[in-house]
Amino acid sequence: MDAVPLFLDPDQYGEPDPFLFADMDKAVHRILRALMRGETIGVFGDFDVDGMTATTILSEGLSRLGATTVTFIPNRFTQGHGLHASGVQYLKERGASVVITCDCGISDLAEADKAAAMKVDLIVTDHHVPLARLPQAVAVVNAKRSDSRYPFTEFAGCGAAFKLIQALYQNRDPSRLDDLLELVALGSVADMVPLVGENRTLVHRGLKVLNRTTRPGLIALMQVSGLTPGTITASDISWALGPRINSSGRMERTNGACGDEDPTKVGTNTSLRLLMTTNRDEAQRLAEELNEVNAERQQRTAEVYDRVSERVTARGESLLLFDADASYEEGVIGLVAGKISKEAYRPAVVVTSGVELCRGSARSIPEFDLAAALESCSDILVSFGGHPLAAGFSVKPQNLKALEQRLTALAEERLDVALGRAPAR
Repeated sequence: MDAVPLFLDPDQYGEPDPFLFADMDKAVHRILRALMRGETIGVFGDFDVDGMTATTILSEGLSRLGATTVTFIPNRFTQGHGLHASGVQYLKERGASVVITCDCGISDLAEADKAAAMKVDLIVTDHHVPLARLPQAVAVVNAKRSDSRYPFTEFAGCGAAFKLIQALYQNRDPSRLDDLLELVALGSVADMVPLVGENRTLVHRGLKVLNRTTRPGLIALMQVSGLTPGTITASDISWALGPRINSSGRMERTNGACGDEDPTKVGTNTSLRLLMTTNRDEAQRLAEELNEVNAERQQRTAEVYDRVSERVTARGESLLLFDADASYEEGVIGLVAGKISKEAYRPAVVVTSGVELCRGSARSIPEFDLAAALESCSDILVSFGGHPLAAGFSVKPQNLKALEQRLTALAEERLDVALGRAPAR
């Protein structure tokens, strides 16, 4: 069918076979073996909406097949994005012999090696751009792999996780997965992946589920957001539901499963608990907490934005905007970079500088591929990952200035002609 009819009527989209993903057969085989043997399966997610919806999709999808699962969400402030050996160790200590990543892992080569050394079987599901070498794992499920035969590549992390669950249910009743589509819609819209092709279909179907949701956490979140079930749109996810779910990872310094010794809890991350709870009273309490945290996030974002905007303006016109300071709240620098980039139509990098490590978030424009730019600077970075338009990294303080100079030089090389050094729009 032509693209235009499919765009206008996404229900007509016929989803391709998930086994067209490279390594999907290996991932499914290892998970089925774990199910037969009664092994505990760990799910290692991320602290944004995409990561937490993906974590919920995997955990619930596996549990319905009889699996025992345990989850881990890293702490933004102490661990940052990506796979961490400490999180794998946490899952292993709780019985996991298999760990599935979602929305992370594709560029965490050293951490994957550490997981292998722990005798943990790692399955990576991710949507970020792969490096030249893939992580050491039983399977790496990523539509952006050069050897993937799957015809669509622009999934969010929750989309990749959902395709793995679809593959597991291929010979079972697929209707058992319909309620998970609301989570795919939430994560995909919040992560700002292109709503075309299969993404458009998944979000279209997911919005239908979301508008008749029975998930207590989402019902409560709609209520505190002033939204009416039955009228929820993608814009409501972008401007109301998504920011509130994101706020726990941005503002809660105690988020993450580390330190939570109660094995009956999902972890101390408020948003993940909200998505997974079946208790209405708990859902209401968690939704109200997130509403308050989100208000604080808005205030701090405005404060950091004002400081960054003033400083980059004072430095004069540049094809890449770069600013670092120890006072910048790490949880909001990505939002600030996005706003600066949009207003100036330039790549923008905002860094929280530290004594031992600096953490940065970057947002870009279509003419400048951030993921490729950071990969070219990998020799001076501690870690990095992301998309062409949005990425994050950590760097030692002594290399921060060199990173700024190299990224600026790359921007001048690649954008000088494209933008013609026109005044910022």
